Amino acid sequence: MTLEEMREQFFKIASKYAADNNSIFVIAIDGIDHAARAGYTSETFLASLPNPEYVPSNVKILLAGQPKEAYKNYPLWLYEKSDNLKEIFVPPLQIDDILELVKSKFPEKTLIYQQQLTGLIDKYAQGNTLAAIFAVHEAIHHPDPVELEKQLQNRKLGGNIQEYYKTIWDDAKRNMKVPFVDYKMAGVFAFFNEPINAVKLSEIFPHEHISVSGWNNVLKALSPLLIANDDNYTILHNDVRVYLSGIIGQDMDNVQEVYSGLCDYYLNLKEKSRAYYSDIIRYLKLAGRENEFTKVYSADYIISAYVQGVEINEFREISQDILEYIISSQPINWEYMRCLAFGYMTIDQIEKSSYEIEDTNFRKSLAPLNIHPYECYVQSESLWNIDILETVIAFTKKLYVHGKLSRATALFKNWFSKMNILQIYAYLEPRNKDNNFKMR
Repeated sequence: MTLEEMREQFFKIASKYAADNNSIFVIAIDGIDHAARAGYTSETFLASLPNPEYVPSNVKILLAGQPKEAYKNYPLWLYEKSDNLKEIFVPPLQIDDILELVKSKFPEKTLIYQQQLTGLIDKYAQGNTLAAIFAVHEAIHHPDPVELEKQLQNRKLGGNIQEYYKTIWDDAKRNMKVPFVDYKMAGVFAFFNEPINAVKLSEIFPHEHISVSGWNNVLKALSPLLIANDDNYTILHNDVRVYLSGIIGQDMDNVQEVYSGLCDYYLNLKEKSRAYYSDIIRYLKLAGRENEFTKVYSADYIISAYVQGVEINEFREISQDILEYIISSQPINWEYMRCLAFGYMTIDQIEKSSYEIEDTNFRKSLAPLNIHPYECYVQSESLWNIDILETVIAFTKKLYVHGKLSRATALFKNWFSKMNILQIYAYLEPRNKDNNFKMR
């Protein structure tokens, strides 16, 4: 289908679903200003958003983002008055909101200090939520309000958060004397789906001959755009990733160079990560090195990736991309096709095995588990019975099996943290007799 045909069919299905359920079908999209800041309207979803007059009456699209006045790349119909369009203004960040954030980060400080810090952050944030968040992180390293104000002034923190990013980025380039930081470092943080550290950077860019300590200095200089967790760094907010994507831009030579460095890093990696199995084939494609897929794609790759948590549908998408590449190359390389065939056979065998072998714990889809009501409240103990307890324990186990350890722990503690199994049994024993329940 073309994009237009897919869109038309989607809205037909959504409208029918809403009608069958006597309800409204809502599509919620947050952060459209991020796409607008990327700057390439034709390559973001913004260009594909349907005009409101073409949306069925029982389907609603909820868009959230920064005010339209600052973004010329928003769809034109957002600037027009229409009966099919409703605009809701959310007030800027309030000083009470900042105070709550300050209290959470500095709980040991006095209220007077917290209020003083809040007033200073409010002055520079100018109602911008992200600016307030970054200012609080700056305060962690500059707790003295006088020093903090100097830091915020020097880094040009204000309502225009892009200026703040640029100041930090430019200072890092100037102080560290790393001329290529513009696109190589930006590309790594924009494209790489793992935490970054100095050792990884030295392995991704070995030809630059920069020491591990040199890379460490670069990473530290980019605080608080980057957050340190021991020796690893991650981006504080996705908005920073958007900014970095803008730095590397559309220069395909630069993009391919970064992806090629990531490919080499992964191909030389001895202990493969979950991200390796998900990304390596895609990286080869984006680096213009699709012909090297046989270095990776095999029965062993698919089995190991499945064990790491990659889903069957991901394998099929990867295999489909490889098939399209092989067919588009003339003449067809039959060794490539043979490699792909073994891959498809392995995928099919994994699916068959999950159905044919009884009493096995094959991993199913890792789709998000909906919130259970018992995660939101604890039933009054006077109403406890075996059915309720079995439901709580069974869902705790389900969360654990699906890797949701924090939710499983929270659910169990909320219900049982103040008692042991003997107390639970003793508590239920009278009702067990009355209701003929048996402890199982």
